[in-house]
Amino acid sequence: MALSIEQRLDKNLAIFVLQGPMTLGPSLHALSAGARKLLDSSALAGIILDVSGVTLVDSAGLGELTLVYTFAARRGCPVILSGVTPSLKHSLEITRLEALLPMAPDLESARQKLAEKRG
Repeated sequence: MALSIEQRLDKNLAIFVLQGPMTLGPSLHALSAGARKLLDSSALAGIILDVSGVTLVDSAGLGELTLVYTFAARRGCPVILSGVTPSLKHSLEITRLEALLPMAPDLESARQKLAEKRG
């Protein structure tokens, strides 16, 4: 099964809903490519990655999250993860990526955190 990525714009937020494994494979690159395209074409106030449907993450998946963060940070656009599973949280903690990628329990909480950042 390949990673499924649904992306949408909600006002000035980009929301990516991820389902399936974030593992090395051709579908994984679509995440950073989609984020880069939106960042190039829109003035985004933030990116929310809904990872509640992610079943497995390997080092390539963590690398893809890092790429999205890097593209967004260069444009001053915050990134937040919503619905982080315990196994993904563990991977983020041991790689120390949780410092770069804040987490929220759900989409609404992620929206609120981004609104607070904008002040």
